[in-house]
Amino acid sequence: MKISFINPYKYGLPNIGLAYVISAVEKAGHHSYLIDLCFNKQNDIRYVIQKIEEQRPEIIGFSTCTLSYQKCREIAKVIRAKLPKILLVWGGIQPTILPEETIKDSLVDVLCIGEGELTFPMFLNRLSQNKETLIPGIWYKKNGNIIRTHPNHFIENLDSVPFPNWVHWEMEKYFKSGSVPGNLLILTSRGCSFDCSFCSADSIRKSCKGKYYRTRSAENIIREIELNLNIYGRKLTTVLFGDEVFGFNRELFKDLMALYVKRGLHKRLPWMCQTRADIITEEWARSANRAGCIFISTGLETGNEKMREKTFNKGISNGAFIRAINNLHKHNIFFSISLMFGAPEDNKKTIKESIDFANSLAPFSIKISRYIPLPTTKLCETLREKGLIRLDKGCKDTLPCYDTFYLKSEQIDNIFFYIHIKMAIRYLKVAFLTMGWRFFIELLKFILNIDKSREMPLNIKQMSNKGAIVQRIVFKYLIKKNLHLITPLMYKQ
Repeated sequence: MKISFINPYKYGLPNIGLAYVISAVEKAGHHSYLIDLCFNKQNDIRYVIQKIEEQRPEIIGFSTCTLSYQKCREIAKVIRAKLPKILLVWGGIQPTILPEETIKDSLVDVLCIGEGELTFPMFLNRLSQNKETLIPGIWYKKNGNIIRTHPNHFIENLDSVPFPNWVHWEMEKYFKSGSVPGNLLILTSRGCSFDCSFCSADSIRKSCKGKYYRTRSAENIIREIELNLNIYGRKLTTVLFGDEVFGFNRELFKDLMALYVKRGLHKRLPWMCQTRADIITEEWARSANRAGCIFISTGLETGNEKMREKTFNKGISNGAFIRAINNLHKHNIFFSISLMFGAPEDNKKTIKESIDFANSLAPFSIKISRYIPLPTTKLCETLREKGLIRLDKGCKDTLPCYDTFYLKSEQIDNIFFYIHIKMAIRYLKVAFLTMGWRFFIELLKFILNIDKSREMPLNIKQMSNKGAIVQRIVFKYLIKKNLHLITPLMYKQ
């Protein structure tokens, strides 16, 4: 069968979940197309319709989360008007955590709940043979009725899953568009063993049977990296391990670090990851450093311990963060701190506390986001019971935006702007110390070419809220140098 998959996300990393599903569908003998909106500069709906007319698929597949659902509905509405008989299949986090709400939508014909690598190819096989599609994890409509099935199992053996085939994706553009050029996204595990109240992990964990947190073998991970290295050569310069909590499984971490060094990848492909601060022991940081780790992102969320424990259920003390960061400092690994503003209990005092504590840790960057009460999360349900969930009428974003409790949207925007400008000044200092005036020439060239590479207006406030655009320039050149000599300069700023 012929399927056109739509990727609605517009950020510098490809949709790896969708990439896995496409590979599995093609392995099962079906023909896949990708309509990727990431780099589309024209009207998204017009672009999708144009591609569908070229591809002439039998099925349209949407990969969506709660925040992109409305955008996908707008696209689906036009598709339905033009092609009323085409089958619209929805997968991703939205159908997984809100199946009942999603299947009742008139624009939804089929739901794929949970991991689609096994479920969706089975559905296509049955459909192509005109057989009943009663498959665990597949809900569909038939003669005006909704057919619900039992939950599917999480895939137990991740080594059995085909590697993502990036041939459908504009990888050269992705390599150029991220904060770090030449970045390849790799998953060493799936799921999460923790229970943060603002995260959807617990809802996803309950959506399917079996163990939610699973890992691949070190050999399987290395084979995927080496395969892509053979395909992309020098265009591939770094690896991003995109796990929820990289290195949580100590045995896998030890094996992967050893194999990464044994195969010589630590000299060829430096890597980055995100993890929890309480994972980063001195031995962990030492092993990561020896294996080529250059950057780690960790979620602080707030500098207020009470909020982090009682509101977010994060379970990490300020002392644990300090110990983790000292280990990273000791082994000269760049790191980023993530903060989240606008949650319940958050106010000007707690935000100042967060900024001050984050700055005291001397991070390479501070990433900030606005709290959104994601449906089915524990914190959202608690707030809903108290009648505190309200749409923020002042929000101008196209994505759903919620009341920020003690802070207005404009106030949070101003905080974003302040932090990014402050971090940009630090980047400029370090860049000048390492590259001299040549950096400013490269920065000017980059700014002048922004509109050519991506649709990004030259508005300084909007640029700063994109994540401190200067960081990309600094990283691009620091990666080419000896980071172990440069990192101490960053920490001193």
